[in-house]
Amino acid sequence: MNVTLTPATGSTVVLEVEVPAGQLQRSIDESVRHLAQRTRVPGFRPGKVPRPMLERALGVRRDDPEAPNAIYDDAKEHLFESSILEALRDQHATLVPVEERAAQADDYAVIGFEGRRDGEPFEGGSAERFPLVIGAERMVPGFEAELVGLAEGESKTFSLTFPDDYPDQALAGQPVEFSVTMRELRAKQLPPLDDEFAGQLGPYPDLDALRTDIRARLEASARDRARHAFADRIIEFAVANATLELPDLLIEREVEVMHDELRVRLAEQGIGYEEYLKVTGRDDAALHAEYREPAEHRVKVLLVLSAIADQEGIEVEDAEIEAEIARARERYAKQPKLLAYFDSARGRSYLRSTMRRTKVVEELVDRWLAAHPEAGPLPHLEEEPTTADPLAAAQEASAEQGSPA
Repeated sequence: MNVTLTPATGSTVVLEVEVPAGQLQRSIDESVRHLAQRTRVPGFRPGKVPRPMLERALGVRRDDPEAPNAIYDDAKEHLFESSILEALRDQHATLVPVEERAAQADDYAVIGFEGRRDGEPFEGGSAERFPLVIGAERMVPGFEAELVGLAEGESKTFSLTFPDDYPDQALAGQPVEFSVTMRELRAKQLPPLDDEFAGQLGPYPDLDALRTDIRARLEASARDRARHAFADRIIEFAVANATLELPDLLIEREVEVMHDELRVRLAEQGIGYEEYLKVTGRDDAALHAEYREPAEHRVKVLLVLSAIADQEGIEVEDAEIEAEIARARERYAKQPKLLAYFDSARGRSYLRSTMRRTKVVEELVDRWLAAHPEAGPLPHLEEEPTTADPLAAAQEASAEQGSPA
């Protein structure tokens, strides 16, 4: 199982999970077994339902890969849950010296090396202490494979040919010789998956409590995604059924709003607007043309939602704007340019417009949910009760993870 954890906005992380086909199949088989235990099918005892009959009872359609599949969903849920435990263990792993074996894939190594072309060292081809993870493919293709089997303190010499598309044209397609010494060799040691590990992540009395909290957070995240998806469907339905003439002035204004949003995103990352234009080879005119079509759609959305807001009497009070700016001052305390924008008349207008649209959509979603209680609650993540956050801890550990040097 390969788990990639990437820090995201709002104290969240994005997890990408890649599992071997065999592991996925085992999870599917396990889901079939326990779903057969709790799914009542007339004529069959619990746990004795043939898979075709179980799939029919669950509404699984093999002829339509896009249709809901309760068995696959159950398998993916359990795989994803287990991958988060694994991700947390990985973030709390320690590097221990390797003493009784040679290097293998995924080991952490510190090497010294010298590369020679035609018997002469070349620029950038040597280092005294270079940290790497064997198999991460950080070096020229084939280099790290030569390290496998090399014990700490051992040296070897081998030849490689640089790829034809190597960025340095002086080396592209050229044969070179490397001499390498294994200076340090360490392996990642995962902490035991037990009650003590759970207690290190927060106020969890045991491992089951940690699992319960992770499952609750995954369910909350799923409900939040469902709410956003439903909100998008409401917006698109309203826009698709509206007949409007789009004033060119509003489109131009929305293009400027999109420019502002880009500036905000860049400021959040500490990137200057002019620097961004230079790196991407664009200018204001190019961005203006690029934003024109999406701006037209956004204006249509804006007009439709504004009409609904007018009809429903939905407004954003000055106090709400001030509260939002206060939160921005805390979140972006080290970004004075961004805070100055929010404090400006243009920034406040942007906040009022976006917050009013959000209010309209949330009102429509809540109204539909109230009329359809069978759908269950779909709260936002920020509306969920919070305890210690093991995923945030994993994010922090990921940011602090360093080299083995």
